[in-house]
Amino acid sequence: MPIIKHVKVDESCSWCLWHIEEDEKMLWQQLGLLSIPPDFSNISNPIKKLEWIASRLSLKYLINTHGCSFGPIYKDDFGKPFFSKEHHISLAHSYPYAAAIFNHHLPTGIDLEKVQPKLIKVAHKYLSPDEIADVKEDAAKACVYWTAKEALFKMHGRKKISFKEHLAIAPFHLQPTGIVAAKAIIDNKPLHHKIQYYTINEYYLSICLA
Repeated sequence: MPIIKHVKVDESCSWCLWHIEEDEKMLWQQLGLLSIPPDFSNISNPIKKLEWIASRLSLKYLINTHGCSFGPIYKDDFGKPFFSKEHHISLAHSYPYAAAIFNHHLPTGIDLEKVQPKLIKVAHKYLSPDEIADVKEDAAKACVYWTAKEALFKMHGRKKISFKEHLAIAPFHLQPTGIVAAKAIIDNKPLHHKIQYYTINEYYLSICLA
């Protein structure tokens, strides 16, 4: 099992990172589902299939670690994944990595992305003018902004949220691992959060806790 990182945030929450080395058949055998979910059946890209399975294997590992039983994953009316009303989960993947986070009590979000120039080219679509000024031409910093906003978006699990207008990250000094201050405007109310980010080789991973 290629879990290469497992971080215990506290007694109720932890996350892990999976490095995909297996083929699709090997991953399915480990996941052990009795039937193929419809959302997997709709995936045609072979890499996306590996990411889908590995992210759920990551979640299965966490759920078992926290003493719970792994079961089917559903989506709520906003498309946010869940497997029980009592627990909170979030999934992420960017080949060759997949990740998941589990929280017994509080909403949470996780995201993972590779540092690449295109994050600068499309920055105007997900960053405010102040955030663009902070990023400048730093693709690594743009990657932290992107994953932080994605994690924040996943945590709140709402549709019609603009990354540029409703999600904000305070300026920060880029480090291999750090914490950024974040704000989400939900139903016209400002909600403040802290987001932890990590460097994973050429990738950044961000987690958002309530």
